[in-house]
Amino acid sequence: MSASVLAACSGVGSRPERAHGQHSSVQAHELAAPADERYRHSGDVTYTKPMPAGENPMPAYPAELLAQRLPPRTIAARLIFDAQGEVAEVRPLADDDSLETEAFMRSIRTAADSWHYTTLVERRRVTGAGSAFAAMEVEIVETPMPFRLDFAFTFTQSDGRGTVELELSPGEDDK
Repeated sequence: MSASVLAACSGVGSRPERAHGQHSSVQAHELAAPADERYRHSGDVTYTKPMPAGENPMPAYPAELLAQRLPPRTIAARLIFDAQGEVAEVRPLADDDSLETEAFMRSIRTAADSWHYTTLVERRRVTGAGSAFAAMEVEIVETPMPFRLDFAFTFTQSDGRGTVELELSPGEDDK
């Protein structure tokens, strides 16, 4: 099963930032994962929700594309996190190998390289046999888990200044 989880993006960043001498305003847009691609809670297993750990920098509009005055471009990317909440890989979600998309993906990867989230933890209740005089013993085993988050980055420019928008999309809560 794929390791997908929804997480709020409050720590991703929502304040204007200065990048490469340009102003970038940033908001968050996380894409909701289909229910069949998410970790599932059961009677004995629950999962903590990973959250941004501090401010995660937003990608900058690629300076080499500003002169082209491109229309707004939305690039969807999957960020794959290891069990410690560090970004291990960034993949585009669409097959588009244009030079512009490659430049936008480089910008996303550069920013995501320093992103950090709290750890996704699987909490499994394990029941063991008790002694003849004691009841069943219950232990909670916690295991850090890898996870992925999908984001849509919208790159726009106005008057030669680039901006990147990541708007938080309404998604369903983890089950």
